[in-house]
Parts: sequence; structure tokens; C-alpha cells
Amino acid sequence: MSTLRIAFLGECMLELHETSEQLTKGFGGDSLNSAIYLSRLAQLAESTSTLSVSYLTAMGIDSQSDGVMDAVEKEGVHTSDVLRIAGKLPGIYLIENDESGERHFHYWRNDSAARYWTQSFDDGALYEHLKQFDMIYLSGISLAIQFPEQRVRLIEALQRYQAAGGRIAFDSNYRPRLWHGEDETKQAITKSWRQLTLHW
Repeated sequence: MSTLRIAFLGECMLELHETSEQLTKGFGGDSLNSAIYLSRLAQLAESTSTLSVSYLTAMGIDSQSDGVMDAVEKEGVHTSDVLRIAGKLPGIYLIENDESGERHFHYWRNDSAARYWTQSFDDGALYEHLKQFDMIYLSGISLAIQFPEQRVRLIEALQRYQAAGGRIAFDSNYRPRLWHGEDETKQAITKSWRQLTLHW
């Protein structure tokens, strides 16, 4: 039986969780969490021989990025296609709980390595990179972190990938702070929903 190769595109961030006594460190991100969940399910079903889960993003060349990538690999998610960019670092988010237990998130990601993933490829190389996978999963956040001109290039590459028989799963996860206004958001999300094949 042939192996189904699925790639999740997005951003892997350092997670800091503040409590009254300490600050703990982990990692996360919407598409990354989805990749890990699928990998865990595949292991539970003992189907890892027919399902390959990869992550597509950019990280820095630093000890924090190394630690996160090692942890992701231990979850069974392949990181061989993660770009490592000198001088860039992973984004960070902090979780704090208020007195009622409600969680609040604070982000530092404006210049994170993941924002430079698309522009690291020319148009042909971007398409060829996507084409090696049977399915691409991405979210509204995967689109939002792209610089506007790179977002257009990414959607065009995905359209070309789909036209060649690739399958796409799109989750319209929305974070208002990542966008420059409602018009930009509506244009990108609407185009993605109309053009991409599978919607969650």
C-alpha cells in the first residue's frame, strides 16, 4: 500500500505559560497541533507505514528552534522540510490566567521566521515543494502570517497544486490582530474557500 503524504503549513511558536509561581515553556500553533494530533492518531491506529505527516514552516538557527523541532519529531511529525533561517527566531506567545481562570494570550511574532517561508522559494520552487505531498493542510492563520505579496504567491501556488491533482484542507481559523483590516481578510479567506478543495 502506498504512503499518503500530508503536509501541514503554518507557524510553530514557543509557548510560555505564566502562573503565580512559575513560567513554563512549551510549543504550539494551530496547524502544528493538528499535525501532532493526526500523527498520534496514526500511531494509535498503527497506520504510520501508510501515512506520513510533515510540517512546513521556517524556524531560526538557534537552540530554542532546535529544541522545538526535536520535540515535534518525537511526536512523529517529519521536520525535514522545515527551513532554517539565520537571523530569525520563532514567534512567542504567553498564556496567563485571570482570577476567574480565563486564559489570555499575548503574542510576539511580527518578525518570526515563519513569515519568511514563502518568500524563500521562487514561484517554480514553491510549487515543486508543495507537489511532493498528496495533501496540504493550512489555516487562516497560515495565510495571515504571510506578507501580503507572499500570500498571493502562496494561494496561486496552491491553486496550481490543486489543478495538478493535489488535495487541500483549509481551516478558516481567524485571528483579527494578524490582519490589516476586514477587506484584506475577506479577500484572502473568500478566495481560499472558493478555490481550495476540502473545508473544515
